[in-house]
Amino acid sequence: MPSVRKSLFTAVLVSATALSPLAASAETITGALAKAYQYNSTLNSSRAGVRVTDESVAIAKSGWRPTITGSANIDYTNTRQANGGGNSKLTSGSYGIQINQSLFDGFQTRNNVAAAESQVKASVESLRNT
Repeated sequence: MPSVRKSLFTAVLVSATALSPLAASAETITGALAKAYQYNSTLNSSRAGVRVTDESVAIAKSGWRPTITGSANIDYTNTRQANGGGNSKLTSGSYGIQINQSLFDGFQTRNNVAAAESQVKASVESLRNT
């Protein structure tokens, strides 16, 4: 009986010694979130949707900026004179730049910006629920 007890004690001691260097490895919450951001396609598509919605704020703010338009025109006329008088060539051109700045648009731009920012907040919360 003592040899069974001794061999059992030896087996427990050897297994405890052999398994002690193997520490349990747990992933940190930061690492788990990083992997989720990297590999979860649903999460990535939702994040892309938030970025697209965020661009609507910049588009709405463009209502406060001036608009600039430009134009250019070149005309070439070649007229043959009567009685063999030769040809008359005329080249004319024009160009122009126009700048328009809205002074008051009935609070349309302000409301568009507020609506766009609200949509961004809603999409962020939707992402948070994903």
